[in-house]
Amino acid sequence: MSKKVTIFGLHAVRALLQNHPERLVELYATKERQDQPLQALIQQAQRMGTRPQFVPKQSLDKRAEGGNHQGIVVVCLEAPQLTEDDLEKLVTERGRQTLLLVLDNVTDSHNLGAC
Repeated sequence: MSKKVTIFGLHAVRALLQNHPERLVELYATKERQDQPLQALIQQAQRMGTRPQFVPKQSLDKRAEGGNHQGIVVVCLEAPQLTEDDLEKLVTERGRQTLLLVLDNVTDSHNLGAC
């Protein structure tokens, strides 16, 4: 069984729902925020069969461990961890025009924009 992880924030949750909806397990949203970007994510999850749980902001603060959750937190299955042994298979499956960015020793993910 895959490990469950927590992700939060509008952009991170949107990316999960668009790219890997099969990984979604639970969705928690604040009762206090009712804007369109948040509602769109909630509706998308509902269309996929996930029933959102509306909770107070303090509950989201705890689940996000103080991170900027923007009113939404999801529990999802952890993404599979690939190794260099998986590289050949990945390139073969994706075709000749595959572009891969291989990074090592990245200590601050906010610096990825400089790559």
